[in-house]
Amino acid sequence: MSRLAIAPTNYTVADAVNDSLVYGLAGRDPRTVENSTHLSNSSQAGAAGAGNRAAPGRA
Repeated sequence: MSRLAIAPTNYTVADAVNDSLVYGLAGRDPRTVENSTHLSNSSQAGAAGAGNRAAPGRA
């Protein structure tokens, strides 16, 4: 049985990605965490939920 997680209305895609990196990769090799962080920061999904942060390549 799956459970539905209810997030606050201001919870962004970037928040979900960051939470996944912090909690989902706990105990992993530091290089795995570093690589996953780099990939998420450089992806379109990361930019989509960035809120007030500038998208990659924009000032």
